[in-house]
Amino acid sequence: MTTDADGQYNPAEMRSVLAPVVAGEADFVTGSRRLGSQETKDMIRRAGVRFFAGTISLLTGQRISDTTFGLRAMRAEVTGAVQLAQPQYQASELLIGVITHGYKVAEVPATIHRRRVGESKKGQNPLYKLHIPGVNNFFYGLRFARVAYGTWWRERQRSKSSSSPVSDSAARANGSGPGSVEASASSAAPGGSLTTDAAKRT
Repeated sequence: MTTDADGQYNPAEMRSVLAPVVAGEADFVTGSRRLGSQETKDMIRRAGVRFFAGTISLLTGQRISDTTFGLRAMRAEVTGAVQLAQPQYQASELLIGVITHGYKVAEVPATIHRRRVGESKKGQNPLYKLHIPGVNNFFYGLRFARVAYGTWWRERQRSKSSSSPVSDSAARANGSGPGSVEASASSAAPGGSLTTDAAKRT
């Protein structure tokens, strides 16, 4: 599980977030303030949550209502399969990576509270300490967009390269892939082994 140490997430909600993973209903589960509740009255932040949820849903084909919620649970294998290249942990990079790898994603209602301690390390800019209304949110949005679009493009290229003729030839040479004996049964069906990936999506 992942969470923050600033008091924004309720530890009592860990059980409900973890439950679908334990039950085998999902590989990755994230809380959602839009399905649950939020204490913030910041309309810019609320608009940003909606905008990026819609954007990432459009890019990945997976409907997501909250892309930045920090309380999450996942199967152990997910951490070894999904690449995190950003110097600082980014919720969108993990989420997009999980979706593009074909893992089954679910959301559950949860609450995000006002920050109890500390301050965000994201959205830092030359004017950060001035706390000018909207400015910090603007810089945070720019950084979020850069990470989200960059991750989506990187994963798109990864998917293309993994399905290229060179990759297929290498797979056959190693005794795996559509041309091997083990895969022949699954590749006989329309779409071949891609049915496995599709079945893992929601």
